[in-house]
Amino acid sequence: MEKEARRPIASASARGSRTCRACGRPYEYPVPRGAATRFYCAACTTLDEPVRRVVARLQRQIRRLSVEVDKLAARVDAAGRTGRDPAR
Repeated sequence: MEKEARRPIASASARGSRTCRACGRPYEYPVPRGAATRFYCAACTTLDEPVRRVVARLQRQIRRLSVEVDKLAARVDAAGRTGRDPAR
């Protein structure tokens, strides 16, 4: 019986840049023998799980609020060009 050849973890082209759920920084995954996981960068995997969970929740809220602020800014900008009240 022949031995099966080991599959490489991922080729350079298959690796992707991911965004850490906790800190929001981009990181490469998978990296052979790297500490990063599918969801967290190498730096955040060293955090305790409860801390990482709280930081990830705060990061989600920051992203959600940033999107909301961007939408409101676009709304005010569009209203300013048309001379309308942005509150309506």
